[in-house]
Amino acid sequence: MNSPRSGAESGPTAALGPWRELRSGVYVAVAQPESVNLGLIVGAHRTLLIDTGSSPAQGREIRESVAAVTDRPLAAVVVTHWHYDHAFGLAAFGDVPRIAHESVHTRLSSPEAAADAQRLDVDSSDLARPSQEIAVATAIVIGFAMTALFLVVLLAARGFTGTDHVDGREH
Repeated sequence: MNSPRSGAESGPTAALGPWRELRSGVYVAVAQPESVNLGLIVGAHRTLLIDTGSSPAQGREIRESVAAVTDRPLAAVVVTHWHYDHAFGLAAFGDVPRIAHESVHTRLSSPEAAADAQRLDVDSSDLARPSQEIAVATAIVIGFAMTALFLVVLLAARGFTGTDHVDGREH
């Protein structure tokens, strides 16, 4: 992540690159200011978004960009961890399940998250929290054919940021 900036410097600039199809129904887009890869999986009936951007406004921009890729509704959004560039866009997705590791809710209320929000000129009271917390795994149905398509999202109990690594060790 960017280092904190002095009051004389302007905050980082948010931007969203185009969605690129990697395989049929699997897309990636890069969100600035931290070059975060966002994921989009388009199933037969619904879609899944992975990570939500750096602010509620960028989350809305991401949501609009998803609608330009597919008319299939979002089944859910999954946030990989609490850092601002992955989770501050959650507010744009209040009408779908917002899934994250059980520590994300608390971490989004931390002094670190408040400092990131201030640096980005985001009101920390505008930040949304996950609506569904998981400790180890969950399955999200995003399409049906002869068998259901499940995406299993595995998240460890703890990692160096509390949510990043699947080995469960502190680093």
